[in-house]
This record gives sequence, C-alpha cells and structure tokens, in this order.
Amino acid sequence: MLDNAYRTLESVQSVELEDETLITQVASEHFYGLDDVSTHIWQSMDGTKTVRQICGELCQTFEVNPEQCQSEVLEFIQSLLDGQLIEAV
Repeated sequence: MLDNAYRTLESVQSVELEDETLITQVASEHFYGLDDVSTHIWQSMDGTKTVRQICGELCQTFEVNPEQCQSEVLEFIQSLLDGQLIEAV
C-alpha cells in the first residue's frame, strides 16, 4: 500500500476553512473535518504521489517518526477508502 497512489473522487467536494478542511461525499451528504496534517495528506493525493512519498514529505514538514507516520497515514487512507472519498490509481 505504501507504493500506491490515490486521488480524490470527482463526487467529493472540499472547502478549506481557517484551521481545517471540510470534505463531503455529495451522494451520502456525510461531512468530514480534517486537521492540518490530514489536510496536507488530502491535498497530496493527486494521483501522482505514492503513500511513501507523502510520508516522506510529512516527516520533513512535521518532524514525525517515519514508522509512526506510515502507520497513521495508512490508517487515514483506509478510512478515506471506506468512506468512498478516494480511489487508487
């Protein structure tokens, strides 16, 4: 999964607020709030960056342990997949 790239689905909309990003799956009308780290991950999922590359960026930007970063990013990505907000490319 670390070498997979993901992108947001066309049916998902997001809006950035002052200190968080709100995303919604239009069909389900569920809303999700993202903090600054989650927002960084969300914005990085353009279909070209692998999870490993995103984790590398996060480790440099937020000074986090690589193993912990990978574990938490994979968990977050799984929740986005479960919510039908992203897809693998």
